[in-house]
Amino acid sequence: MDQSTAALALWRLSDDELTTRLLACEARLDRDYAEVPAIVGEVNQRGLAQARGHQDCPAFPTQVLRVSDREITQRLARMNGHIPEFIPPRWLDPRQRPMRDHAHDPPTRTAA
Repeated sequence: MDQSTAALALWRLSDDELTTRLLACEARLDRDYAEVPAIVGEVNQRGLAQARGHQDCPAFPTQVLRVSDREITQRLARMNGHIPEFIPPRWLDPRQRPMRDHAHDPPTRTAA
């Protein structure tokens, strides 16, 4: 059964079967995501990126998977258990962070 046929068959599932299928799909995704850091580590240890003509190990997955540096950084951050608050684009100078506007902060209360 190909993917489009499987998608068409979803309407036949009961609510419980559909929920079970969703949970099974999420478990497969979690397993696959858990495998990626080990693979990237092995690629790094073998020096495969440089052997295949890539600049460095982080450049290897971006060029092989054809995704941006930002996407790889976000994926690795999620896999390592934290989601960064903000990943600036490559063209943005991180030293030029926006200043916090304190003019709209609520007044501080003082004990009387």
